[in-house]
Amino acid sequence: SNYHTANFNISNFDTPNFNRSNYHTPNFNRSNFHTPNFIRLNFNRPNLNRLNFHTPNFHTPNFHRSNYHTPNFNTPDLHTPNFNRSKYHTPNFNRSNFHTPNFQTPNFNRLNFNRLNFNTPNFNRPNFHTPTSTYSTTAHPTSTDPNFHTPNFNRLNFNRLNFNRLNFHTPTFQTPNYHTPNFNRPNFHTPDFNTPKFHTPNFNRSNYHTLNLNRSNFHTSNFNRPNFNRNNFHKPNFNRSNFHTPNFNRSNFHTPNFNISNFHTSIFNRLNFNRLNFNTPNFNTPNFNRLNFNTPNFNTPNFNRLNFNRLNFNTPNFNRPNFHTPNFNRSNFHTPNLNTPNFNRPNLHTLF
Repeated sequence: SNYHTANFNISNFDTPNFNRSNYHTPNFNRSNFHTPNFIRLNFNRPNLNRLNFHTPNFHTPNFHRSNYHTPNFNTPDLHTPNFNRSKYHTPNFNRSNFHTPNFQTPNFNRLNFNRLNFNTPNFNRPNFHTPTSTYSTTAHPTSTDPNFHTPNFNRLNFNRLNFNRLNFHTPTFQTPNYHTPNFNRPNFHTPDFNTPKFHTPNFNRSNYHTLNLNRSNFHTSNFNRPNFNRNNFHKPNFNRSNFHTPNFNRSNFHTPNFNISNFHTSIFNRLNFNRLNFNTPNFNTPNFNRLNFNTPNFNTPNFNRLNFNRLNFNTPNFNRPNFHTPNFNRSNFHTPNLNTPNFNRPNLHTLF
């Protein structure tokens, strides 16, 4: 079900190995989905090869069932107060965004994930939720809507994700919101991701998006579909395994140039993430090649050696609540044993 590609093994945002569990790769070793400081996150080396942005045992209680997780994504919120307008979204993560099959929203809107941007300036509306998150089924929930959104996840879009059929979603994305007010603990996590909120306080408006995630960023070849429709955060080319675009070379969570290894810049060394950006305003790093994966305060110069191969989605200042590393402390977007209770600490583990 959730947030996965073809094999995104039913539950979790996973590719074939996105083993039911959570948006992690098999090795998204508890720590992972972080860069060095993405403490312990890692996303390290998620493996992202066979990416699977998932972990089987995304144990952490929080993100518990709420956020960014699969069927039991129970938590109501996965939003961030400041996921403020952006927060993990692209400008238009239009209302639907980041959701699962019932991710009713019409759009995740045409996030495109092709032209992804995983950025949000407008992640307006609650989005980044799934209407069907048990709490709601509306196609366009309001920020009040429990589902997978953040208050300001202003219309983000993750819009036109397209994420062709992608949909970064899970059928049962239970949690109402999938937003996090603080990215505080709930944090992007999987079934046991207990915490309600997947948010970060400062995942300030933009964040977690890229500017050009090569043309759409964070997408696959076919990530065509306007909707992210039909969910699955995968695309035909999301090469079944990996959360990747054509070159998201089976392994890495990357766009074409997301050159297999890197989801990083050299500084996110010219990740490229092909023009990825995944950026936020302050994602200071020069490169993250335009990657940025940025959010306003995504301060880290490097997202340094993100690599995303050995991902490390981290940034020094990925200031703890926020989808950041150093403090992305243990929560960390990570895999199998995403044990951390919190993603409080925010973790951004399981997914993204």
